[in-house]
Amino acid sequence: MVLLGLQGLPDSVALTQGAWTDSTTRTAVALLPAFHLLGDLDGSGEGEIAFLVETSFGGTGQFQHLVVARLDGEALRSVVSHPLGDRVQLRSGALEGRTLVLDLVEHGPGDAACCPRLLTTRYLTFDGTALTEVQRVEHGRRTPEVLAGVEWILAGWDRGEAVDPALPEITLQYRAGGIFGSTGCNNYQGSFTEAGGRISVGPLAVTMRACAGVAGEREARFLSRLRAASGYSFFAGRVLVAGGEGEDFGWMQFRRR
Repeated sequence: MVLLGLQGLPDSVALTQGAWTDSTTRTAVALLPAFHLLGDLDGSGEGEIAFLVETSFGGTGQFQHLVVARLDGEALRSVVSHPLGDRVQLRSGALEGRTLVLDLVEHGPGDAACCPRLLTTRYLTFDGTALTEVQRVEHGRRTPEVLAGVEWILAGWDRGEAVDPALPEITLQYRAGGIFGSTGCNNYQGSFTEAGGRISVGPLAVTMRACAGVAGEREARFLSRLRAASGYSFFAGRVLVAGGEGEDFGWMQFRRR
């Protein structure tokens, strides 16, 4: 895949297996594969794909771009990219007609560089050559209610450790200060609160079905991480929950049902 016009990068960057690096300048580009939108974005009769890439320049910044691309022969070639910002988090995205609608978490007044808390929705249109942001709406500070109304399915323990799709699903839902779901073997429920950007999961009530072998190991690992959960964020439409202790501390990834 060839990307054009990313800020601070060469005019043309060719991704190999979704990534590009320049070891001399410590610059890197990575495709975020969990999110994309397909459609005729400019009304030309040809289909386009919109997706996210993340760039870094050797520091702590992680700059996300919305990219629109078309097929060029058998390869994808970007038409245009639009910067979304440093450490911006995508909650969800959709096409409304030909308008790209992105629900994000961005930095608001007083937010630390690591931890955006402002909920926004940004509306963009594509005219065949340019992406234009036509509206941006702020919705206030992030609260756990942003997790409500969705059944979240465990998709990975960390970025590089996927969940076996052949095994029963581990799920999580939020409602009115509490969480509930399935460990893939038992059901659970407990409190879920947030203060100062940190979360706390209260005592979990878990049904008592015996879970042998892999099912029991997965359940124990999930409950251990959940009980020790300390924070959550969004990444390319998924929820990341930080938790666990010692060597098994990490980020659990959850996708929408």
